[in-house]
Amino acid sequence: MQNSYGTLAKPILASVALTILVGLSWTGTLDARSRIETEQALETTLISYAIARTLNGLISVAQGTEIALQPAGVGIVLTAGEILDPLNDLVEKFSWVVLLAALSLTMQLLIGEILTTNLLNIVTTAAAAASVLLCWKPSIIPVAARAFVFRATTLLLTLRFAVVAAGFSMSLIGSQYLDDREHDAIDYLSATQAAIEAPDAREGIYRRDSGGLLEQLDSFIEAQKESFDLNRRLDRLQRQIENAINVVINLIVIYVLKTLLVPLATLAVLYGSIRYCWRKIGQ
Repeated sequence: MQNSYGTLAKPILASVALTILVGLSWTGTLDARSRIETEQALETTLISYAIARTLNGLISVAQGTEIALQPAGVGIVLTAGEILDPLNDLVEKFSWVVLLAALSLTMQLLIGEILTTNLLNIVTTAAAAASVLLCWKPSIIPVAARAFVFRATTLLLTLRFAVVAAGFSMSLIGSQYLDDREHDAIDYLSATQAAIEAPDAREGIYRRDSGGLLEQLDSFIEAQKESFDLNRRLDRLQRQIENAINVVINLIVIYVLKTLLVPLATLAVLYGSIRYCWRKIGQ
């Protein structure tokens, strides 16, 4: 009796599972939800890319900027680009990583559209129906042919739900661990961009007058104030740049993990899981 139940359990389980998967492939409910999640991730990624390119341009301009002070006739030249230089190379590499992330997400959207066509749904449905039939009547074709049908069904189901699984995996990992960090990092880079764009101390450059002694003394005192203010602003900018470097490194890790490693790992787990299930059913 137990043997009979065990024999019936496998084809029943396979039939129910395949019916559910085929139904989901035709309704497209999971595909639509996964597409929304991927589009949201792509939108955030493109914002990061725009900020990275803007930062890169601003730093390039700032590297050629000199801030001149002449208190008491003594010339001091400060190059703002010296402070920004450590961030420059990193931002350049970061922009390429973000571009790869955007390409990965765009490819997922495109592949998702291809995999939801009626043609693939028909082929997958036919393979699933053949597999269900072979689960109930395994003796109607040779063992080698039966294994081929099962492998083909496994491959088709993996392809059909690969993008869906990747989209939901990214959404789950992102909502639990990455999204808040990503948004905070983007906000910080935006603030850094605003700080670099802000008017610098060049507006208060001291120039010697040809006026009287009192006018020159007033100008000298004003120049000292501007010099101290400039130093404070440069110190703040340097601290912000140092923090921005850490933020950019964290963003690189987030995008590599979220848009490259998670989809690849999801595909491997999905294929391995379906193969394992078929192997257990076929025993």
